[in-house]
Amino acid sequence: MREIFIRCAPMTEMRVGLAQAVVARCAMYDARIVLIVARGSLLVSGPTGKALERVMIPLEHFARQSREIADKVANGPYCLIDDDHLPIGRTWLDDGLAALDAHPECVMLSSWSINGEVAEGPSHDGVFSVSSCGTPCFVRKGTFVEMPDAPAGQFDGVLSDWLQERGRIGFLRDVRHNHLGAHYSQVVPGHWGA
Repeated sequence: MREIFIRCAPMTEMRVGLAQAVVARCAMYDARIVLIVARGSLLVSGPTGKALERVMIPLEHFARQSREIADKVANGPYCLIDDDHLPIGRTWLDDGLAALDAHPECVMLSSWSINGEVAEGPSHDGVFSVSSCGTPCFVRKGTFVEMPDAPAGQFDGVLSDWLQERGRIGFLRDVRHNHLGAHYSQVVPGHWGA
C-alpha cells in the first residue's frame, strides 16, 4: 500500500487551518496516512471516516527525527510532506512514486511548488536537478538513515548536500503542490511568524 507521512507541527491557529486542508487532501488518496506530530503543537484532526495513525516526537530536532521516523515506519517507497503543502491533482501521489521508480539514480525527488520559490532548471525526463530540495518528497525506504542534523531553517540545505553524496536529487516538473505556508514560516525569522 502507498504511504504518506505528514510532518505536523502547527503552532498557531492559522497553521492548524493549513494543516487541516493538507491532511484532508492527503486522506483523499488510497494510502496509509501517518501524522508525525511535534509534541507541544496544536491538534490537527483527521477527516471524518478516515483512520489516521499518529506518531508523537519532541519538537527539538523535528526536521531530522521526523524523516528518520518516516523511514523507519515505511514499508517501501513513500511520500513525506509538510503540513502546509497541498498536493495538486488526483494522480499526484501515483505520479511522484512512479517518477521515483523510473529514476533509480535519484535518492529523493521533490514535488515542485506552484508558488515560484524555485526557478525551473533544465529537465531530463521530467526531473530538474537542483542543489537543494525538501518536502514534499518521494523517497526510497532506507534513504533517511544516519542523517546529519542542523537547525530547522538550515536543514534542507544540509540534508541536500548529504543526499547528493548518495545520488541525484531534483524536482518533478509535472508533480506540483501549493505551498500554502509560503512566506508564513514558523521557522524562518521575518516571514510573518505564522
